Amino acid sequence: MKNGKRKTDKFKINIFFHANLPTQIKKNENILRKIASKTLHPLKSKNVEISIIITSGNEMKKLNRKFLSKNRQTDVIAFNYPNSPGETKIFLNKREPRPWGDVFVCFDKARKQAKELGHSTIKEVIILVIHGCLHLLGYKDYTPKDKMKMDKATNNLIRKYVDKCNGSIQNAERKLKNAK
Repeated sequence: MKNGKRKTDKFKINIFFHANLPTQIKKNENILRKIASKTLHPLKSKNVEISIIITSGNEMKKLNRKFLSKNRQTDVIAFNYPNSPGETKIFLNKREPRPWGDVFVCFDKARKQAKELGHSTIKEVIILVIHGCLHLLGYKDYTPKDKMKMDKATNNLIRKYVDKCNGSIQNAERKLKNAK
């Protein structure tokens, strides 16, 4: 499993660390991948690749400024890569998955939000990975109604895979491993 890449049953999920992170986060790479896989389960295509990038506050601010014209840090940004005309034919003939989306998670914001909310940083990173993956599935959070729908989906996944295990990331990882 070099370079943080592993193929799941449906698609390839890459995990990249572009920030100076504590070992706790890097040690939980598998749970981040599994949470992303469970969140993206409704995805129909099998020949796609998703990347999750854990990055610094400075890098996230640059991304936010460049792509969303907002000059501030944010906790998560997701980019979908839709098919362009003729693209499907090109990728159907290749074994390599087509890039489908990226989820950028800001570690600095995750650490700050975790402290404010009274839970671990890894749990906050997991929440942000779920949130970003839901964006890839088409969830939006621009209006109060959309935000409420997205929060409900996020909370259901947290309850199902993390909170039922009394907050233990190791127990959550075992539960995810055994989940269908």
